[in-house]
Amino acid sequence: YYTFYIDLTAPTNPTASDSGCGAQNGVWQRTCTNPAFTWSGASDHGGSGVKDYHIYWGTDSNGAPNTRRSTASYDPGSINASPGFATYYLRVSTRDNLGHESSPKTLFTLRYDGSAPTGDPVINDNVETVHSVNVLVEPQGQDTGSGIASVLFSNDGENWQTQGYASTLQWTLLPHNRTLHTVWIEMEDGVGNQSQQYECQVCLDLYPAHPASTGYRLWSAGATTTGGRVTSTNYQLDNTVGQNSGGGLLTSVNYRLQSGFQGMWQATPGEEMFTVFHCSRPIYLPLVVRNG
Repeated sequence: YYTFYIDLTAPTNPTASDSGCGAQNGVWQRTCTNPAFTWSGASDHGGSGVKDYHIYWGTDSNGAPNTRRSTASYDPGSINASPGFATYYLRVSTRDNLGHESSPKTLFTLRYDGSAPTGDPVINDNVETVHSVNVLVEPQGQDTGSGIASVLFSNDGENWQTQGYASTLQWTLLPHNRTLHTVWIEMEDGVGNQSQQYECQVCLDLYPAHPASTGYRLWSAGATTTGGRVTSTNYQLDNTVGQNSGGGLLTSVNYRLQSGFQGMWQATPGEEMFTVFHCSRPIYLPLVVRNG
């Protein structure tokens, strides 16, 4: 009698692979550009046996195999890393001794990111002056590979704090009033590449000048020891006593008014009603001019 062996099915593809350089399948990394693959798990399930492998290696996720290998290994050489990032695909089909061949399978995806992220950070919509130590920072970061993972902040360029990346982040300035502050900002992507240091400057004025115009000026026209009241639909000024120590501070969201003057001195209107504080823009501070 005769024994006949029939094999009508294609073998199954490998189930496990190794890059030979530490890179993990489908995971961004920045160290491996020259893999040497090995794999295992292919089987013909009792048929004629695995003969060889048909391989594609390149940047097309649907690339058709075009290279034959009889061993379960492939060394493709170095990838083109010159753009700073790349994604390559190892696709394999398995052929048995009767010529049955499985459909191609993406066995390994090599992701490389060697490029640093970039950004264009702004503080509080890029205003020149802020009135609180708590500010909002928009990193406006970009990254062509693994994506930006975190943002590093510093008030002195030496001591850093890290926050997870978001389109808007909060940062706290040092409480140095009427000072031009510099905030150093860096961005780091998912594999550890860091951007350049960006320097954002903003002026902190915790007690901003209140509204003024050439349309009005307010001063006491006579001896102030007797007190008095001046009112309108927009403000009320109580000039209570002649000494600053006895005066009060009137505030609202729109103004701050210190009442009281030194006894028997008169405030005289003049051109020098304000002095300028220089930061990134002028801030005006009230100045009383006395006659004498």
